[in-house]
Amino acid sequence: MKIISFAWTTEALLNGNKTVTRRMWKKQLVNPGDLVQAYNRSPRFKGKPVAVIKILSIYTEPLSNVTDEEERKEGGLWGSGANYIKAFLEAYPGMTEDDLVWRISFKVISKQGDKTWKN
Repeated sequence: MKIISFAWTTEALLNGNKTVTRRMWKKQLVNPGDLVQAYNRSPRFKGKPVAVIKILSIYTEPLSNVTDEEERKEGGLWGSGANYIKAFLEAYPGMTEDDLVWRISFKVISKQGDKTWKN
């Protein structure tokens, strides 16, 4: 099963506040309908699976499309779309607001510890 790491936003993922993630992938790595393991951090840094998510949609869009509502779907940790964009640009030096990112929407299918947990 494919994996996606949610290092900074694991809690938001698990409490249902995060339903969208944006990634700087060179190519599309998941498709709608895919089941993906959500990790609390990258396995290379001893991350562990915390949930299974189902990919609902994936497409590219400019980073500048992140509105306040989209920031809330990202977990609401940044307080506004503008702050989210600023943090993203700081994490990816040389990137601009006009660069394309993968916008991936998903739903949590099961969480570690639930009766429905599928690992």
